[in-house]
Amino acid sequence: MKKKGNVVIDMLMVLVIIVIFGIVGMIGFQVFTDMKGDVKIDLKSEAAEKVIDDLDTRYPSTLDGLIIIVFVGLWIAGIVSAIMSNAHPAIFGFLMFVIVFVLIAGMMLGNFYEEMFEDDNYNTMPAKFPVTNWLLTHMLQVGIIVVGSILLAMLGKNRVG
Repeated sequence: MKKKGNVVIDMLMVLVIIVIFGIVGMIGFQVFTDMKGDVKIDLKSEAAEKVIDDLDTRYPSTLDGLIIIVFVGLWIAGIVSAIMSNAHPAIFGFLMFVIVFVLIAGMMLGNFYEEMFEDDNYNTMPAKFPVTNWLLTHMLQVGIIVVGSILLAMLGKNRVG
């Protein structure tokens, strides 16, 4: 069975995956930070302490790098999916209408992120993850750019092909 015109679902999936990946990564770092002292006490080894301190130092920058890689990879996959789809050009007009709902969902996910990290337990986390924080707080603008490029690829494919 061939599926045509799944651009909207693909874009919504990109937004949801990025938000979930970012939030889970930041909360994972918070859990790691909370457990770090207990693990050092339990292990009582200088080598283990070095490893734990190294992990504590590298985790935020590594997660930020992974967020960018996942985001760009999903964006490229969305563009390739739009180019490879055999949807009728009339679908483009319908997608323009439906995209509004995807952007509203992205805006709601961005607001959820901002409200979650206003909590006193998590309010120091965004400063440690600058790329993830920027991406998730500007979810609407990022969504417009992603959606626009994917729709442009779809329109361009229909015009050229």
